[in-house]
Amino acid sequence: MKRQFKRFILTWIILFLAIELIMSVFGIGKKTEEVPTDLDSGILIEATKEKFAIGKEVILKLENHSSEEVAISNCTGPYDETIETTDGRIVEANILKTCHSGPALDVFFYNTGIWEEVALEKIEVGEEEEAKLILASGEKGKYSLLKWNYDLFNEIGRYKAVLTIEDIEYSSPEFTIKERGLLKRGWDTFFHKPIYNLLIFFTKINPTHSLGVAIVLLTFLMRLILLVPSSRALRSQKRMQEIQPRIQEIQRKYKGNQEKIAMETMAVWKNAKTNPLGSCLPMLIQFPILIALYFSVREVAVAENSYMLYEFQQNFDFGTIQTMFLGILELAEREQIFLPITIGILQFAQMKLTFSLKKSKTPEPKEKKKDGMPDMSSMNKSMTYAMPLMIAFFTASLPAGVGLYWGTSTLFGIGQTIAINREKPEDKKNKSNNSSEVTVKVVEKNEKEKYLPKAKSKKKK
Repeated sequence: MKRQFKRFILTWIILFLAIELIMSVFGIGKKTEEVPTDLDSGILIEATKEKFAIGKEVILKLENHSSEEVAISNCTGPYDETIETTDGRIVEANILKTCHSGPALDVFFYNTGIWEEVALEKIEVGEEEEAKLILASGEKGKYSLLKWNYDLFNEIGRYKAVLTIEDIEYSSPEFTIKERGLLKRGWDTFFHKPIYNLLIFFTKINPTHSLGVAIVLLTFLMRLILLVPSSRALRSQKRMQEIQPRIQEIQRKYKGNQEKIAMETMAVWKNAKTNPLGSCLPMLIQFPILIALYFSVREVAVAENSYMLYEFQQNFDFGTIQTMFLGILELAEREQIFLPITIGILQFAQMKLTFSLKKSKTPEPKEKKKDGMPDMSSMNKSMTYAMPLMIAFFTASLPAGVGLYWGTSTLFGIGQTIAINREKPEDKKNKSNNSSEVTVKVVEKNEKEKYLPKAKSKKKK
């Protein structure tokens, strides 16, 4: 494997690891751990971190150290109980199951030396609203408090969680809610909060309050905002393919002289006014938008974070949001088969359009390279297959709402790519622009005589 190909593979590995790191830092796509532990007794409960920024999702880790299965639920009952009736008889009574809208545990706040329970209104709901986490013996799990995050942790200070199971209380170590840092405040101000409010706005204005429709509208708005830089990137990619024969000719001509090849290649790029990295810009811009959309979709579908809303939207009723799209796609949950495959196919189609031009536009050099070193076309071919697989993988690990955004964005990109590919190549544009110049035709002497009037011959007297 030659140096350029190794560099290309290394670049993609670094990009893949960078995205994995971002997802890890932001807690995207993490699965519940199921690791057996040494059995003792009771339930171990603790926060995933010692400190959380205010507004950040608080997650608790639970480990079942008992010998039986445990259900952590916001419901009580049904169970049988022996009671005494008014006439003194002892009878067996069945207590019906009741579920409430609060979490399955209690949260306490340390206030001036006293642990006070955080008051949270718990409204009785039906069993279908039940939030349950079932842990087998020796199993670990995580319980998110995202749905009640703002109501429970709206003050800076020390907290602890207490889980009660069969009248036995299990308390977590203390954890702290702190003020947001400068980076977090900047992220919320410029990305998270605007995306969140746009999503709510588009949800509010569509008649059915469909989250899916809101995501589609938001996607088109984002693509229109990025229309200019993305068009430049596509033109840059197209121009790179047009000048590829020149690059190949330079590599053939100065074979073995890497310094000369680099200088001549830079000169060609400069004259063509293009940059090989220009096509990466729109994708890099979309990363923070995707991350902000991930959190926004999850919060809109699960929690009622009214504190995130701008003042003109404070009266929005979160209970009217419809997270089911077209009756088949639950946007708040992962869809790991149909959606990833569909988006992978769409991404493949876009990559094929991006890297495929007519052969007349990108003629092959007369002499093919004998050293087997891959050129830009081979790298583009690798990217055509690698990118869809990577996008499909991330789609399967994220809520379907994020996948819907990416799929809609890709459809928009396909249309934009078709429009760009239909534009005339730069070389033809330059020729057409110069067509108005005066051309001078050189006429040979013999040809010139054809157009001169013939001299009359004089008659001899």
